[in-house]
Amino acid sequence: MTIELPTGSFTIQAEERTIVSTQTGPFDLEYVQNYARDMSAACDAHNATGPYLVLSIYRGLLQYRQDALDFVFQHAAQVDSARKNCVAIAVVAEPGVRGVQTIKPYFDYFFQLRGMSARSGRLFDDVTLARRWLKEHFDVAQGNQGVSASDARPTGIGGVTSGSRFVSRFQY
Repeated sequence: MTIELPTGSFTIQAEERTIVSTQTGPFDLEYVQNYARDMSAACDAHNATGPYLVLSIYRGLLQYRQDALDFVFQHAAQVDSARKNCVAIAVVAEPGVRGVQTIKPYFDYFFQLRGMSARSGRLFDDVTLARRWLKEHFDVAQGNQGVSASDARPTGIGGVTSGSRFVSRFQY
């Protein structure tokens, strides 16, 4: 028996030097193509002006159709060389997200495809911890003293936030 699930939704917005995407699954090919287009536009705009961070927050069902997953990996391999100013990517699967254990190896592979170690690409289950970790990476990239991103421990420093400049919202 085949059950068709509705496709997810996403928002993308800029908070100073951090691109924040919120995604609710499941994800099909049309969804990931539209997400990749809009996320690429946001990353290109930030990449042109210096170091930036990416925070991706997942909600609902973390499930990709196979053709969508294939597209994600192909796209990641193609765009990586053009985005050298991306300091770190934090992926957050909020509590209650279904499918995290199934998809975790794919995130590890995604980070590997982008040439990112555990120091610059990491999966979290808490947004606050992810923002702290990203802030530490940004501080190190900016040459700020007293912060070591390799420690990846909470420091009590909040995330980078401000008014939104780029916003993209889609519901499929």
